[in-house]
Amino acid sequence: MKRRSVLAGLGATAAAGVLGMPSILRAQGSITLNGAVQFNDDHAFTKALVRFEELVQKYYGKPVNFTLHKNSSLGLEKQYFEYMSQGKAVDYGIVSPAHMSTFAKAAPFIDAPFVFRGIEHMNKVVEQNILSPIADEVATRAEVVLIGYAGGGIRNIFANRPLRTLADIKCACKALRSGRGRLQPPA
Repeated sequence: MKRRSVLAGLGATAAAGVLGMPSILRAQGSITLNGAVQFNDDHAFTKALVRFEELVQKYYGKPVNFTLHKNSSLGLEKQYFEYMSQGKAVDYGIVSPAHMSTFAKAAPFIDAPFVFRGIEHMNKVVEQNILSPIADEVATRAEVVLIGYAGGGIRNIFANRPLRTLADIKCACKALRSGRGRLQPPA
């Protein structure tokens, strides 16, 4: 007898819950996503985010609105990532992996200098999911999903003299590590 009363009560509660939430019964409106970038319309990051918006609108299949905040109007990348992690103010952006290190100590490795020989090598590494453990840790600990990788690993060395051999580069790096402001051979 008591079991039937409990089941009837649960059924009535569930029915009241469904009927009390008319939003479940009717179609949801469009969502709005807020993006953030430090740069103006001419920068590659801004152009990439605009392209992301276009592709989402094309393939999502439901109405979605985007508001992209430019020129650091919501702060810098570190703040964007914190906002995304907290679930407020920013829903998408391009952020340096260094700003994820609070949640995943290996995250800066994604952007380590000279790791990749070139863009083809970087794409091959990404396609093999070698970076997945880092992305999974960021998703678990920061509740932010990494949906793509860009840049990273490719760096330029500027010097006041030609660097033609590995020995020249090694010499230049010693000068940099010794705290000298310019590349010059160590004494």
